[in-house]
Amino acid sequence: VYISTSIPRKLNPTAIRQLKEQRTRTLNRFGANALNFYDRLADANGLYKPQYNADDVHPNNSGHQVLFEEVQRVLAGDASALRGGRSRTTVSQ
Repeated sequence: VYISTSIPRKLNPTAIRQLKEQRTRTLNRFGANALNFYDRLADANGLYKPQYNADDVHPNNSGHQVLFEEVQRVLAGDASALRGGRSRTTVSQ
């Protein structure tokens, strides 16, 4: 099971700070089972990087490619861990 961070949004500074905090909590809690979409798509101000932005809410085709690459990166790490005999972290409900 994997969980993803949120993606950037065009929000006020307080809401952007909260999204960044949520991203950090997600990454810390779920570790190797977390997909970090936020950092891949966000600029230094926490807004969509223009090259990945369709409408300030959704990624464009290039943004979707970045999301796909993040999924591949995490799954490749999972496969490496399994080949190396290490088990993945299990998150209990």
